[in-house]
Amino acid sequence: MMVANQKGGTGKTTSAVTLAAGAALLGKRVLLVDLDSQGNVADMLGLEKTAGLYRLLIEGAGRGAVVGSGRRGLDVVLGDERTVDAQAQLVGQTFRTGVGPDQVLRKALERLGGKYDLCVLDCAPGVDLLFSSALAAADFLLIPARLRQLSMVGVAALARRALMARSEERLGCALLGVLPTFLDRRDKETFEQHDWLLKKFKGAVWPAVPIDVNVGRAPAFGETLWEYDEGTRALVGMRESDGTLVGGYGRVLVRLMREVGLDG
Repeated sequence: MMVANQKGGTGKTTSAVTLAAGAALLGKRVLLVDLDSQGNVADMLGLEKTAGLYRLLIEGAGRGAVVGSGRRGLDVVLGDERTVDAQAQLVGQTFRTGVGPDQVLRKALERLGGKYDLCVLDCAPGVDLLFSSALAAADFLLIPARLRQLSMVGVAALARRALMARSEERLGCALLGVLPTFLDRRDKETFEQHDWLLKKFKGAVWPAVPIDVNVGRAPAFGETLWEYDEGTRALVGMRESDGTLVGGYGRVLVRLMREVGLDG
């Protein structure tokens, strides 16, 4: 599964890390791959950044590119500034060998994938070579969408891109869903944009994640939200006037496990 959005600041890496760590807590074997040269996955897990993705794609390191996260069931392929070099070298490799970068990533993950129940690809903002490679390698696409007008434009464009590629039978990635993030009951616009998503994508809109200061605090301690505060709003959701809780990564995780067939 790839987690992507053309726009930055949508909660993409937070979503990728939280869902990967949550699946591991449920007893699944999970591989989290950082395709972003900023290497924020390492920051969020309290790990030292390494050129794991470069080693996987360019050096063919295989299992040697994978490191433990310090959490049971969760392994990672980390990224750093050498991810940019990997993209450049993949372009050159395509010209020399005729093997496209999409095939390189897909085959590298296939060699690792037999050990894992779930592989989560955290993509950089924008549409670059590694994004296209992830689109070809992944089975599913999850789009975190910050509930702001500019973010909505990017969501629609990304969904069209995925559907077009799938319809042309060039790629196997299906739109898994749109994940609304930063829902704020104090801000009317976030509810307006949430309504727009529901009208546009209907049942493909997943439970919304409410705005939560702990999303920014947890990485400072190198902890996932599950470790930092399992009762925090981003995980458990918002309380409605009747006392019920709605949204939150906890419900998102339940839906993810169901959608990818890991709820058994």
